[in-house]
Amino acid sequence: MTTAFQARYCARWGVSPADFRADLLTRTLYLPARPLVRLLAWFDSEYFQADYEFIDDVVQLADTAGFRDALDCYAQHFSNRRFLRSRLRLRISARRMWRVVHEIVPSGPSGGAKDGRMDHGSLTPFGD
Repeated sequence: MTTAFQARYCARWGVSPADFRADLLTRTLYLPARPLVRLLAWFDSEYFQADYEFIDDVVQLADTAGFRDALDCYAQHFSNRRFLRSRLRLRISARRMWRVVHEIVPSGPSGGAKDGRMDHGSLTPFGD
């Protein structure tokens, strides 16, 4: 089933619905992770599980107000404590994801973020 987010995203960047998740993953990864996607997935088939769960939460957003909850769930995922994900940042960038969400999803009742930041002044739940 295609969500409104997915339809807008695919239209905005000219991506087919079949390629949507992989494209969003690549677009929102930290730059050092991008060339390693296939290697990481080959080495550990569940390496990007937390990232895809984050994507699945984000595509359900009706407005930007729910982004913080999706981000908090992602930040608390057990796999984000692993060295490759926490220290080397071989994972989705919360800031990059926010930029995509901000462009695709209407602002929430609270007006969403101001100047690209969430309510607490930072998008970075990982301490970096």
